Amino acid sequence: MCHIILLMPVFGLGVFWLWPVQIAAPVYTLILIISVVLYVILMRTMKLPTTNGSEGLLHELGEVIRNGDTKCLVRVHGELWQAESDEQIGTHEIVEVTGTRGMVLTVRHPRSVASDRDRIN
Repeated sequence: MCHIILLMPVFGLGVFWLWPVQIAAPVYTLILIISVVLYVILMRTMKLPTTNGSEGLLHELGEVIRNGDTKCLVRVHGELWQAESDEQIGTHEIVEVTGTRGMVLTVRHPRSVASDRDRIN
């Protein structure tokens, strides 16, 4: 996509064949400005962190719905995920997602639990 935007000024040179210079120069300048603005917007967008999938869940808080020995069921962003933890975690406790392994989250107790229940969902 970015390559097409970079080539817009090159393709825009065709306006000089269609119209006189007095008309083509402002049109070409407009094409050049639009391509630069679009390129800057796309480059900023490409640098944004991932917000979807399991990668987007890193460092998010969730609530344990059902717990087992080391495996549990966690609700994060309203979705239920299977999770594993090295720590003992009880039901209805707040946990932080620290990693993923396939579709299984790795969780632990968050560093500060105060008012974290308000940040969930």
